[in-house]
Amino acid sequence: MANNLVLAQIYDQYLTTYSPQGTSAADTHKKSELRGVYNSIVKINKESPWVLQDRSVETRDFAVGVKEQARELKNTIYSVGGGDDVLQKKAAFSENEGIVTAEYIGNGAEDETQAIEIKVNALASPQVNLGAFLTSEEPTLPAGTYSFDINLPDMSYEFQFGIAEGESNKDVQERIVRLINNTNIGLQANIIGDDKSRSAIRIASVSTGISDDRELNFSINDSNSAKRKGAVDYFGLNYTAVMPKNAEFEVNGKPQVTNSNIFTIDKTFAVTLKGVSEPDSEPVKVGVKTDLESMADNIHTLVDGYNTFIKNTETFANALSRGRKLMTDIHKLSVYYKEDLNTLGISTNDDGTLTVNDKTLRESASEDSLKAVKNFAGSLLRKTNQISINPMEYVDKTVVAYKNPGKSFASPYNTSQYSGMIFQGYC
Repeated sequence: MANNLVLAQIYDQYLTTYSPQGTSAADTHKKSELRGVYNSIVKINKESPWVLQDRSVETRDFAVGVKEQARELKNTIYSVGGGDDVLQKKAAFSENEGIVTAEYIGNGAEDETQAIEIKVNALASPQVNLGAFLTSEEPTLPAGTYSFDINLPDMSYEFQFGIAEGESNKDVQERIVRLINNTNIGLQANIIGDDKSRSAIRIASVSTGISDDRELNFSINDSNSAKRKGAVDYFGLNYTAVMPKNAEFEVNGKPQVTNSNIFTIDKTFAVTLKGVSEPDSEPVKVGVKTDLESMADNIHTLVDGYNTFIKNTETFANALSRGRKLMTDIHKLSVYYKEDLNTLGISTNDDGTLTVNDKTLRESASEDSLKAVKNFAGSLLRKTNQISINPMEYVDKTVVAYKNPGKSFASPYNTSQYSGMIFQGYC
């Protein structure tokens, strides 16, 4: 049981600290691709000398951080096409991004280039419960152990907390807020105050909208409490200040309803509703950009991803003497393609980042000139794969012995350092 708790804490630390939000095509793999990754790791260890790894916190943070930064850059490259189709992904436009934003997710079919019109009549909103405003420093409920239930559509949770003698309303409100937020059940709680030195608990559902068979996303009560009752009424936890609402909009004049402000249309556009249209306003047109505009957007996305990788990785690399080798390897790629990139209006800055001149890009863009950017993206993709498989190449270490050339064997213990790295020395 103790080991399970330790592992849970380790996974939580890794996921909350390093794991990026969202996934892409780079995060899905065939069995053959996963087997190839494993074989690459074994091969690297088979040929590598025996070393003593630096076990400092800086080294562990560098290894995990750089691996995740490489993953982010790989995701960026895949987001603009990836592989042989890099920079070929079409981009969507919205005539009013204050009302609607859109991303093209289609497969490039001719009938997907038709524009659509969207008018937003109402945004989807979450349920909000607002508690009673209580004088923050006044004594709270009598000491004891209290409990209440939070009922979600598919689950009920019991929460218990203690109140000690002399505690104030604010002390207990903060405890309840932490209790709700730490459970990650799809609710977000916080404390709000007013100009009379009073405070109240605000609880909102993470999800928006409602389904046909219910009116609320959650309810709170202590009628069946296993401990002392009274906390729900005293703190006003069961008062629903804002009812959840669905989004209401029109697509090409046809009314639509959904419980989220984010959805897809005909597997062509991923749409996000941002605001409500004026009553007499024209619908917002959403469509596919021209090839030149899509290409320019893709190049900007690639450059932004590259710059983010450079800046974030440099933060890790500066902590290690050998970490600079990674920055040198990355800078070599931009230097190698520098002349061809300059022709397209993509210049290299002193810190290794790139800048795009839109005017030069649009004037000089052609199939031949774009080959340089595609080759640059392909080199970056190969480099990110290398970093992901062997981030330990760039950490400080001491060589103990070189293996006998041609007579070395794969060592499962060496291979395990790549999983041990994730657990920050636990293995």
